[in-house]
Amino acid sequence: MKNWILVLVCVVFFIPHTIFAQAPSTPSFSSSDSHPQYWATGPYQYINRKFQRLSSSANPGYDFLWEKNGPLANGERFVTYSKLFPNLSEELYEWERWTLDATNHQAILHQYGGRTETTSGPSSISLANCQSGITGHPWPSLSSNQSFAFTPESRKSNNQCPPEWQNIQNPGGYIAISLKDYWPGPFSSIRNQACDQYLPPSIDPVGNLVCKSSPTAGIIYQRYVIGSNSVHGCEATVYAWGYPQSNSENYRLWMRNGELRFSDFINLGAYSPPHPPDDHVWWDSQCQRAWQEKPNWLYTGDYQLDNQNLSSAITGDINLDDHVDISDYNLLKQSFSNPYTVFDLNQLVANFGK
Repeated sequence: MKNWILVLVCVVFFIPHTIFAQAPSTPSFSSSDSHPQYWATGPYQYINRKFQRLSSSANPGYDFLWEKNGPLANGERFVTYSKLFPNLSEELYEWERWTLDATNHQAILHQYGGRTETTSGPSSISLANCQSGITGHPWPSLSSNQSFAFTPESRKSNNQCPPEWQNIQNPGGYIAISLKDYWPGPFSSIRNQACDQYLPPSIDPVGNLVCKSSPTAGIIYQRYVIGSNSVHGCEATVYAWGYPQSNSENYRLWMRNGELRFSDFINLGAYSPPHPPDDHVWWDSQCQRAWQEKPNWLYTGDYQLDNQNLSSAITGDINLDDHVDISDYNLLKQSFSNPYTVFDLNQLVANFGK
């Protein structure tokens, strides 16, 4: 979707491996609640999140990007992705249109895949809807104990409406998500190891701690079969989810939900007939290439609500439990000088008890 390697640096480079096979019991993954930055939040209409490039991943010529959203007519929302260059100039490279089905906790995708509104392709749930000009289909969600889901799609391109996937006899387009790895338990040894691997604390300390402290975190592969040529593509992502929306003015926890790391879209080529959405062996082997072959983006923890610059962390809240207390001091003491310094100690003391 986003006009979209992992090499971590210790002393040598290595390619990530699966940390944990899926647990017997996994929590639900709501497509709307796992994308809180797509929707108006309280009185705020414009919500932005900042990402930085994993320095060891492919270099597209810029190191930061903004994910931005705001209102359109009739309750619709735009979502854009902009390259952020060192001189702070921006260049839009992805424009999307979404609506919220709040009753069913679903994110409804209407348009994506282009730099502007006019070049992004309309997305429908069926060939008939596409031909009738009716856009919109749910982004896949996962119910409890479910690790895979897909939504049929007919995405219009070159003024053509391709068929949607129905079954192996009637193939077509779709978007699928697969929970490749689920890391149970905030601050568990499995979670800590995985978060350190996929969001290195030396590069992304806030994103790393959001990963470790969130109610749920794991790897989701986002699979696409698009257009009349059945182009196959994938995005490799790490999500955090499970924080409820707050009724107060403090949206810090709510904004920790969502993508903590994502790869640019990897084009896997056109196949006829297309691979089925549940061809997990083929898809997993292909999607994992995005960690190594494409730029990867890490959530910095910085976000904006309208014109307010905010952070997912309270300064001094080292374990991201939304309090600055003795547990933070103990973590700082254990890792003093690497990565924490006197500066961190001063910030912790200044905010202690908050």
